[in-house]
Amino acid sequence: MHDSPLQSLLSRLSDGKLRTKLELAEDLDTSPDLIDQMLIDLRRAGYIEPVEQSCSEKCAHCAQSGGCSLSFAGKIWRLTERGDRAAQTS
Repeated sequence: MHDSPLQSLLSRLSDGKLRTKLELAEDLDTSPDLIDQMLIDLRRAGYIEPVEQSCSEKCAHCAQSGGCSLSFAGKIWRLTERGDRAAQTS
């Protein structure tokens, strides 16, 4: 993946900080709707995947414990191995 808006988003997702869609849009100087589309594109390409488990069941062992339910009203995304490798090449 070359230095692009998708690479910039992937880089933001790789730092481990939880952000809302609005915060990502502001960070990348774009719209929340475009962030939605970029997340779809990254998922289709195999760079990210949604976290499927309920955080309330796993909070005791999660590094983001206490923040995710407040930061995200929708899905929480994590990098796949492929996404992690791509983020490291930026």
